[in-house]
Amino acid sequence: MALKVWRTLTILLTALLVSLCFAELWDMPARLAMHGRNWLYAMNMHEAFLDASAGSLLQIATVGAAFVLLGMVRDDARAFWWSLAAAATLLIAFIVWWAVVYPVDMRVANLGAASLPVDWESLRLRWEAGQVARAALSVAALSALVISALLARPTRRLRRRSRYFMIS
Repeated sequence: MALKVWRTLTILLTALLVSLCFAELWDMPARLAMHGRNWLYAMNMHEAFLDASAGSLLQIATVGAAFVLLGMVRDDARAFWWSLAAAATLLIAFIVWWAVVYPVDMRVANLGAASLPVDWESLRLRWEAGQVARAALSVAALSALVISALLARPTRRLRRRSRYFMIS
């Protein structure tokens, strides 16, 4: 029972992370069309609306839950390998956030419209590319978790019932 609850929690956390990543993708065309001052204003509003710690805490919780799940399914080879793929993919997504997205957030966090960086276009592309990578990795991780759940060995209780109802 604990495994099912933890697997469900991990899938839900990953789904929340996917929704957060896709929210950034929905706004990408508008941000790419913005001029420098408008983009800087949008980035500062983005930080005010969704504090960087909220996204990072969700990412850390998701990675942690995936690695705990990995330990819980270690005896089930099929579920283990898919869970390992999910945990590794979520860890890579966190590294992408930390190495690509977060530095841009910190660089533009307290800038005003008058202090627009000269390389703002490259910063914008770096931030957007990081968000695209995170979204793709998060979807891959969610897919791996769902496959892991579908391929998991049935519990002893379900196997006992299957003798009576011919469930394989």
